[in-house]
Amino acid sequence: MRPPQPPTGAGLDFSRLHDLDYRKSIMQGHAMRSEFYRAQTPVTDEVYDAVYSDVIRGSGGCMFSGTQRIGKTHCSYVVFDRLAQDIPGIALEYVVAKDEMGRKYSDFCMHMLGAFGHATEVRRKFTNWERLIIDHVRTACLNSECKIFFMVVDEAQRLRIEQYRHLFNLSNALAAAGHRLATILFAQKRSMSHLMMQGFERDQIEISGRFFVRPLVFRGIRTEKELESLLDQYDAHLFYPINAQGWCYTRFYACDRFDEGWRLSHEASAFWTALEGAAGVIGELSEDSVGFGMNWIVRAIHYYLTDELMSGEATYDDEERWKTAIKETANVALLAA
Repeated sequence: MRPPQPPTGAGLDFSRLHDLDYRKSIMQGHAMRSEFYRAQTPVTDEVYDAVYSDVIRGSGGCMFSGTQRIGKTHCSYVVFDRLAQDIPGIALEYVVAKDEMGRKYSDFCMHMLGAFGHATEVRRKFTNWERLIIDHVRTACLNSECKIFFMVVDEAQRLRIEQYRHLFNLSNALAAAGHRLATILFAQKRSMSHLMMQGFERDQIEISGRFFVRPLVFRGIRTEKELESLLDQYDAHLFYPINAQGWCYTRFYACDRFDEGWRLSHEASAFWTALEGAAGVIGELSEDSVGFGMNWIVRAIHYYLTDELMSGEATYDDEERWKTAIKETANVALLAA
């Protein structure tokens, strides 16, 4: 399974993109709220560097935990895409954990195989699902120079202690077949304490040593410089329509202003000040803060670009407009943690 993929933009008349009415007509709903674009930020870079150094070099699995709406799912997409790009032929799967993925080992293997994209609807009583997964991994590794099978798992807090035991057994089965399982888990912050309540301490050495070699706390945007880096993505690296080079998101939603030299990254100071005010932050964020949640930041950016700029009503460097964008889109109580 792969994360959501971007639309191709096929059939569009790129020569008409300077026409505001045409741009509005080709928007796919509220396009900026889709999960198709991948913003590279200092946060995603830090996570990817940890994945590359700890998992690819053989240290084992890692888990990133954080509060809700902090940007973990988006980061899991970025990690998946960058691994696929940086390591041609990599054996890689993306899994969204479910609340019930099978109490029995055979059921767990069946659910995992289904997550890999195999048809498992017609279940045969005596099917060896473990063997099918091993065959899947062996086939996936044929085009790879290494025998490591990478699995990015989002919503890992849904896995129960039984599923981690099953995953441990599956890892052993793959090792016996000559392959290593490397897991990259993204979970809500409560997941570890939840496991401890289930008697996780009995399996702590084995399971932690296999899947939580380096538990890391996932953070949001913590400085104005990081926010500026995120805004710059909309100015130079993220395009809409997806294959319209030269039409970054900022230009698509504010064509005239963009062509005059204005950039969304110029708004970093005003946006940051509005974020601090909305969250009641005095001075710099504390060292133990996880920062401003990416979900709320991105929603405010979407509102500013679409409801303000594309409507032609917003002014340059208008902090009040950012205050409005935050008020209309963010849960202020959860804005900063």
